[in-house]
Amino acid sequence: MKLVIITAAIFGLLVSCNEDSLVEGYNTKNEDGDNIIGQWELIHTSGFTNGVETFSTDIVPDCPTKKDYEEFRLDGTGRSYDYDKSCEDKGQDFKWSKSGNIISYGSGGFTEEILLLDKTTLKVKWKGSNTVDYIDTYKKR
Repeated sequence: MKLVIITAAIFGLLVSCNEDSLVEGYNTKNEDGDNIIGQWELIHTSGFTNGVETFSTDIVPDCPTKKDYEEFRLDGTGRSYDYDKSCEDKGQDFKWSKSGNIISYGSGGFTEEILLLDKTTLKVKWKGSNTVDYIDTYKKR
């Protein structure tokens, strides 16, 4: 009987914990499967100049044993893992927030528009210059 009571108490605590707003604009209880928290491997990129596609390529990693990826953490921090040819991580830590379909990084004003976010795929659009846009596709690791 004690085991049943303890199990019920632990379950009640877990259900009652609320982390809905650790990251501004981000709801951790999203049932739609569009949870950006986690690790995302860059698999494809495309470039557009004045709306015309100028290149489209699958990503080939510099390191033969490690692939580049981005990690979004629940506390609003993250890391971009960027492995060079000698497989050393040259990535950087970052801060992020999400509002609607916009991801904002740090305080420098860099943003990405989420075009697709589901359980396995993240596709974002970002501006390289006034006339150049990029679309990057990631898969969940």
